[in-house]
Amino acid sequence: MIYSAAIRIAKKSGLRYLVLMSGRPRSKRSTIKIREAGGAVSISINAKDLAALHASINSVMRDIKVIHAAASVSIQQKRKT
Repeated sequence: MIYSAAIRIAKKSGLRYLVLMSGRPRSKRSTIKIREAGGAVSISINAKDLAALHASINSVMRDIKVIHAAASVSIQQKRKT
């Protein structure tokens, strides 16, 4: 049985999610596909079991959190200079 999840988030301007998340390690138990279209980022995850799906969702959400935090720091640094 294949388990799947879809995540869709609003795209922050200036961020290239596909490039930033393309260096993800490959997994034998799940696949992650990322698409940027218009003002949104769509992420689809397919996994062989629930544990792999859960781990992949957590990994993607952690990556997005880091990308947004880094972008926020960058914007704050630009405002100070």
